[in-house]
Amino acid sequence: MTAHAPAAARWFVGPATDLLLGCGLAYAGLLLVFLAFGDVFLAATPAFLAPLLILLFSFPHYGATLLRVYAERQQRRRYAFFALWATLAIVGWFVGSLYVPLLGSLLLTLYVSWSPWHYTGQNFGIAVAFLRRRGVALDGSVRRALHLSFVCSFLLFFGAMHETASWAVSRRLPLEGEGLRFLALGISPWFTTLAAIGYAVSTLWAGIGLARRAPLGELLPAALLVLSQALWFAVPAAVRHWGGQPGGPFDPAQGVLFFYWIAVAHSVQYLWITRFYAKGSAADAQPVPYFGRTFLAGTALWTLPFVVFSPGLSGGVSLEAGLALLVASAINVHHFVLDGAIWKLRDGPVARILIRDGGPDADAASAPGPSRAGWASAVWGTAALGSLLAVGVYAIEQHVLPAAVARSDAPAASRWLGTLAWLGREPASGRATAAQLYLRAGDQRSAILELERSVTAQPATLRFGALVELLLSEGRDEEAAEWAQRMVDFAPEDRAALELAARAFAQAGRAEDARTMQARARALAAAPAGARAPEGRALVY
Repeated sequence: MTAHAPAAARWFVGPATDLLLGCGLAYAGLLLVFLAFGDVFLAATPAFLAPLLILLFSFPHYGATLLRVYAERQQRRRYAFFALWATLAIVGWFVGSLYVPLLGSLLLTLYVSWSPWHYTGQNFGIAVAFLRRRGVALDGSVRRALHLSFVCSFLLFFGAMHETASWAVSRRLPLEGEGLRFLALGISPWFTTLAAIGYAVSTLWAGIGLARRAPLGELLPAALLVLSQALWFAVPAAVRHWGGQPGGPFDPAQGVLFFYWIAVAHSVQYLWITRFYAKGSAADAQPVPYFGRTFLAGTALWTLPFVVFSPGLSGGVSLEAGLALLVASAINVHHFVLDGAIWKLRDGPVARILIRDGGPDADAASAPGPSRAGWASAVWGTAALGSLLAVGVYAIEQHVLPAAVARSDAPAASRWLGTLAWLGREPASGRATAAQLYLRAGDQRSAILELERSVTAQPATLRFGALVELLLSEGRDEEAAEWAQRMVDFAPEDRAALELAARAFAQAGRAEDARTMQARARALAAAPAGARAPEGRALVY
């Protein structure tokens, strides 16, 4: 049942590179290290490492897609609908999301829900390519079972992601001003259970069928990709659905951390396979120029939108109040749409290169370059500027700004935060930290300015309270009352906020408002514990 291919054709690059980077063995090794050392591993991981890996690998993998679609005129024409019209639709959705929270929430939900399917499709496609390159017969029920295994692993993760305790709560759409949020569908837990059963049965079925058709050594790359799919999605979803040991590698509390590592593993895998595909192109014959081009395109894509749509220019939301999530959502949805169009194993050029190793895409290789050299120079010049800004942002966020905070240099921290503001990357939490540094130095006026910037960018009850207290201590009672009003508008059922507002109103001579705040605070104190609303809203956007 197996027609053995030449040794060179059985691998894309070579055994070690393919297994570690393409099949996810490196990620599995990282997971084993975490299982063995746990908290020691986390403590030894520097804070700058994840952002550095994102900069070096994740951003360029988006650039690889841009090169595949936009670099050659023939490809732009071939994928015109996706390259132009779908792109314009996503850009319009993103711009609308800056001002309409519901649109933003829908965009975020689409991104988070689609992302595991995108990863799943890549794992499955590469597994199939490995099997076919090795001459393993993949048809009939075995192919359907293998495909079903990947699909069910995604559905298991999707169901766990969208489960909620109550349909009413999960389907409550955000009202104006209430912010950006993930809109869980409220899927029944039975859906997740059925997906898990389907995953177990189909994986076993596919494994038995493939073992009958080829030696185990020929199945190793595909088996590792099945394992990667399990470690990335099926196992974390099962732990989330049925519970697991707190603090373990699949604990939801560690979800953000492991999402970064999975994203990096996916990006490295993507660069590995796209580099193999592109190596026949004259422009990308050597790896260094190719990765340089992907770096320029990807980092510019992830930097320039923050500059163009920074609150100072667009009047939209700040970084932590939603801009970061909206940019990520729009870029990823665009990436998913383009990838779905260009990477199909049933497509002739793709199959010829990835399965039969038949040389580069003839259409892309023979296509003429951009019709106007000046236009190409302008595009790559803009990309180079974006890349320089991306490297600068990384340096400021991960090294320069933390160093200023560590030495308690409040003016320097404030200046670097101002630089980030011009780039659309000013963190509200950074302004609050600068305010603390100014307070330690006894400069209350500067601390007040920093807190004003912080709560304007991202309202938070504690920051509001600190600002009101400082204004009152400076004798600026009218200003304190104005900020106190904003505080209670933001957190109308926070008892501590109401009591502080009552004091601010009283000192500003607004006796009636002070009595109203005191009455509301007393009513909250008298309410049964279970009937009280949360103290302040955890505003995301």
